[in-house]
Amino acid sequence: MTSILLISELFYPEGGGAGKATYLVLRYLVEYNFKITVLASTRDPIKIPGVKYYITSLLQHADRVTKLIRLKLFANNSISTKLLCDHDVLYIPLYAYPLIPIAKQKGYA
Repeated sequence: MTSILLISELFYPEGGGAGKATYLVLRYLVEYNFKITVLASTRDPIKIPGVKYYITSLLQHADRVTKLIRLKLFANNSISTKLLCDHDVLYIPLYAYPLIPIAKQKGYA
């Protein structure tokens, strides 16, 4: 079973059309037995049955410098490291883009 980790500042119902599209795609993938985990700062996401959700304040909206510091802290956190290791695919839309080079540096991408 393929596992996907979505790391995003926002998750549906927060955000715009891209957030809703991501929600709909994940809902579709769950029907085909993908293991999906969502890591976001949205307090009350609309939940998809079978998807694991983790909420963290480290992904909340902030100015660029604060966001980079938070993402660096997040990337060095043991929980996030375990999540990265436990998934086959890492999907990072929009605001969490600074995590891409960190994930590559650690060998997760």
